[in-house]
Amino acid sequence: MTLARTVSALVLVMVVGVVAGLARSNAAPEDEPVPNDVPGTAAAAPVDATGQTADALPAAIPESARPATVTSITDGDTLRVDTGAGNEPVRLLELDTPEVTGDCGARRATDALARLAPVGSRLWLEADVEDRDRYGRLLRYLWRDDGTMVNQVLVRQGWARATLYPPNDRYWPVMQQAEEKAHERDAGLWKRCGWTAAAHQEPDRNNVADPSVPPESTSCDPNYSGCVPPYPPDVDCSRVDGPVTVRGKDLHHLDGDGDGRACEPASS
Repeated sequence: MTLARTVSALVLVMVVGVVAGLARSNAAPEDEPVPNDVPGTAAAAPVDATGQTADALPAAIPESARPATVTSITDGDTLRVDTGAGNEPVRLLELDTPEVTGDCGARRATDALARLAPVGSRLWLEADVEDRDRYGRLLRYLWRDDGTMVNQVLVRQGWARATLYPPNDRYWPVMQQAEEKAHERDAGLWKRCGWTAAAHQEPDRNNVADPSVPPESTSCDPNYSGCVPPYPPDVDCSRVDGPVTVRGKDLHHLDGDGDGRACEPASS
């Protein structure tokens, strides 16, 4: 009787196991994502003004952002893109990088932007209050397909300074935090170029010229000897007949090495 009961018990266990196995085979594992091609499980893709189905935005990219293709890199904070309506220059918002005219770290900052936004790649461009600067460049925050905000990464890795250009301040607290982390870690150009916290651009909407510096001209910034356009907006050395001497606050961040002279010709 003992042997018979044992055999019966084993048979019962086997039957239960087979039934459970069949049940599991008919149900998807809890940790397995539902395939996107299953009808009814994927979110409907947005439709653009032409009636064509557009690519769905990744969750981290703002819905107002628009796609464009990178066509060239100008420097660490400027590039050109094909928006589908033309080839446009784009100035990255809430940051500033060394100028390409010989300032310390200019090449590294340019290379950093090229790595984050390679030529031929797609970016998502987000506007703030102002659409363009006075030079006709689009003012934008840049997002990659994976949801990475290019502006933030450049500052967090130490290739750019967080710099406010009122009234475009949508992500200013985020950019400040990114710069604080870069400074704490002595990352990127903070170490290579000896950047200091004293040069940090504070979010002051009334950031005007140093009143101790007498004005020379209403069309020139009195913080520099030589004629540099008044701040804001930011200008680079391509707009300046250099070299110039910094006499007050270097609001345009033209003096990358902090020696008091800016926009000097690149050494041969």
